[in-house]
Amino acid sequence: MASDNGLNELAHTIEEAPRETARFLRAAIEVTARNIKDQISNDYSGSRGLPHARGAISYDLHGTTGQVLGGISAEIGNDLGRSQGAVVGIVDKGTRNAPGKNRIPKALVDNEEDFQTGIRKAVADGLAAAGL
Repeated sequence: MASDNGLNELAHTIEEAPRETARFLRAAIEVTARNIKDQISNDYSGSRGLPHARGAISYDLHGTTGQVLGGISAEIGNDLGRSQGAVVGIVDKGTRNAPGKNRIPKALVDNEEDFQTGIRKAVADGLAAAGL
């Protein structure tokens, strides 16, 4: 009977792991989103032609990290509702007559390693918090 109790405790602990991991994953995703947003904003800082471009960059978190990982994502880039937000999108992506600045894709690549490190740490922290 003692082994059954031990298995039940382990099963309960494993069930708790996603709940514990979720809050750490959300934090890791938010930190990376903020870092990417800040890098893009800084890249546009001081632009004479786009003086408000820095303030046009934002991020939003979508999804939930409730009891189960329901899927969380971050949307990062120019905010069309802010001053010069639409222009930043055009400048970054470019047109057929003018190449884009590609600051947004560059920021994603530049932060990829930190993102992966953050996710690994979030999983480890979540498992540790669940006692695994």
